[in-house]
Amino acid sequence: MKFKPLTADDYVNWRDIRLEALSAHPESYLTTHEEEFARPRSQSIDWLASGALMGAFDGDSLCSVMSVNPEKSSVMAHRGWIHAVYCRPNWRGGPASQGLMEYAMSMARANGLLQLELYVEAANARAIAFYERFGFQLCGRVPRAVCVADQFRDDLHYWLPLDHDSEAQG
Repeated sequence: MKFKPLTADDYVNWRDIRLEALSAHPESYLTTHEEEFARPRSQSIDWLASGALMGAFDGDSLCSVMSVNPEKSSVMAHRGWIHAVYCRPNWRGGPASQGLMEYAMSMARANGLLQLELYVEAANARAIAFYERFGFQLCGRVPRAVCVADQFRDDLHYWLPLDHDSEAQG
């Protein structure tokens, strides 16, 4: 298994896995399959060039992806957000998802981030268990955060201190 930041060279593989994720789990993302499909290639290339997207590769197969986006404001520069997480079914529960999260946490620390945050759909028990295994802690709930197929869904807000500061965890 190889973990690395994705680049413009990974566009075709990344777009394929991104569209798969949006089709398979529309309730888990803030972008619809139709929106992503219509997105100009140049916008996706810009996102890939930002260095925020990371992938796990099994040989040439891109099997898991996630994005870590640091806050831009100077007073929030210690925070980063995890987005766009997806692991293809054949690789779930193995080194692709686990290794990619470990890689993302390592990269976040190397880039000076002191905490990671994410939102996860409240009914997504598998994802919640995954994040909690890494020490992510629940810190809030957003009722009716999204509306998919005319159904409101709550999001849970999780955070993970990366600096192991005992005060940060209290």
